[in-house]
Amino acid sequence: VLKHKGVLVEGQTTPTAVFSLTMLLYASSAILMLDRLLASVEIMGVYTAGVALSHFYTADPVRLKYYALGDIAIFIAFGPLLTLCTTMLISPAAGMRGDTVGQVLTLSIPCQLICECILHGNNSRDIGEDTKNGLKTLANILGFNYSRMLFISMLSGAYLIAAAFAFYQSSPSLLLVGVS
Repeated sequence: VLKHKGVLVEGQTTPTAVFSLTMLLYASSAILMLDRLLASVEIMGVYTAGVALSHFYTADPVRLKYYALGDIAIFIAFGPLLTLCTTMLISPAAGMRGDTVGQVLTLSIPCQLICECILHGNNSRDIGEDTKNGLKTLANILGFNYSRMLFISMLSGAYLIAAAFAFYQSSPSLLLVGVS
C-alpha cells in the first residue's frame, strides 16, 4: 500500500515557503489581469471569491477541509466561479448575460464533477490519515465504501450528462469527452 503524505508533511519544504509561493502566485495572477479586475466589480467579486475559497481550503482561520466543507469549496471554486470568471474575461458582455452564463455553467457540470472526483479520490485514499489528524472530509464521514460509490456516481454522472447534452443539443461533438 502506497502512503503519500506530500512534501510539506514529509518536511521537504516549510509552511512559510508554501505560503510565500501561494501569495506570489495569487499576486502574479492579479497583476496579469489587473486592468480587468479594476474595470469590473463583477469580475473582481468572482475572482476574489475564487481566491478566498482556494486559500481557505486549508488556511487558518477558516480551514474548510477540516470541517467537511472542502468538497463544496472545490466544486464551487473550480466549477461555477472558474467558469464564470473565464467567461467574463473572454467576453465581458456575454459574462453579464444570464442566458450565456446559464449555458456555460450548465455545460461545465461534467468538468466540475471530474474535478471533484480528483479531490474526493485523494480524500478517500487519505481517510485513515485524515481521521487520525482530525480532518473532517466528506470521504471520512462517508467511509471508504460509500466514498467509492459517490466517486463512481460522480464520474459516471459526468459522462452521462455530457452524452445527454450531446443528444439534447444535437451536437455529437460533445461525445468526444468519452474519449477521455
